[in-house]
Amino acid sequence: VALSEPIVTSHRGAIEISCPVNGRSYTFQIYAITGQLLKKVQLTDTTTTIAIPQGCYIVKCESWVKKVIVK
Repeated sequence: VALSEPIVTSHRGAIEISCPVNGRSYTFQIYAITGQLLKKVQLTDTTTTIAIPQGCYIVKCESWVKKVIVK
């Protein structure tokens, strides 16, 4: 199944970001629930896993913002 937009999911101790294969570059910011910027990544046509402690996070992309709970 081809992705039309990036997908963010949580796994045990990590956040996984999958980008569609369309040649477009996406910038993601991961924030703590307190608003502190923890990580900024730029991805193109790939999937990456970011190890992060258990908790609630905000993942922001150019076109959306999502809450992610890492257990």
